[in-house]
Amino acid sequence: MSLVTLRKKLIPCSVIALSLFHMDWALAAADERAEQVASMYLSTMVNGDIEEAKKLNDALRSMFEGQDAFDINALKELPDSMASDLTEQLMQQFSDKQKAALKTPVTDFTHALVAAILRSKCTVQGSDVSDNDAQEGNKIAAIRYACQVPDVANKVRALTKKIGKKPLSAAYFTELTSIYQNAPLAGSVKGSANLYSGEKAGEWFTGSPNELSTPVVEALAGPLIKGAK
Repeated sequence: MSLVTLRKKLIPCSVIALSLFHMDWALAAADERAEQVASMYLSTMVNGDIEEAKKLNDALRSMFEGQDAFDINALKELPDSMASDLTEQLMQQFSDKQKAALKTPVTDFTHALVAAILRSKCTVQGSDVSDNDAQEGNKIAAIRYACQVPDVANKVRALTKKIGKKPLSAAYFTELTSIYQNAPLAGSVKGSANLYSGEKAGEWFTGSPNELSTPVVEALAGPLIKGAK
C-alpha cells in the first residue's frame, strides 16, 4: 500500500463519531448557556469524556422524551472501535504475506492516532448570538473554540519525505506510532460551530456534533493526507 491509499483510508476518521448521536435533530439543551453546552459537546466528541457526556445527556434529556442523546456504552467503546475499523481498512490493502508482518505495527499506529485525538484539549473562546431567520423567535450561537493538539506535523512530513514512493513497511508504521505517542501537546487549531436555541430559555443544541471534532482530526491526520498527495 502507498501513502496515497493511506490518505483515502484516513479521511473517514472525521465522521466515525457521528454514530454515537441518535439521528433525531429536534433536540435542545435545558437550562444551560450556549458556551457551557458547547464545552460539553467538545469534551464528548473530542475526548470521549464519559462524565461530560452524561452531563450533556442530562442537559438534552427533556428534548429526547427522557432518553439519552448519546449512547454512553458506545462512547466507552469508541476509541477501540475507531482504531479497529481503521486497522481493518488499512490491512485490506496488503497481501496475505504482508499482513503477517504489518498487522501489529498497523494496529499500534491506529491506536496511537486515536489516542492523540483523545488527549487534545479544547476550550470555548466565545460566542456571538444572532436571530435565527429560519425560526422566528429562536437564536443561533456562533461558538468559537481553540484546541491544543499533539504536534506531529513536522515529523510526519519528514518521515513521508524519507520514504518517498516506497511501499509502506512495518518500520514506517512503527516510526509513525512513536511520533504520535510522543508528540508534545504543542500544536493548535481553531474551530467554530453553531448551536441553536430550543423552545425554552437556556436551551441549546447542535444537529451536527461530530463537526466539533473535525479540526482536531484534520490536524492529526492532515499531515499524512497532505503528504500522500
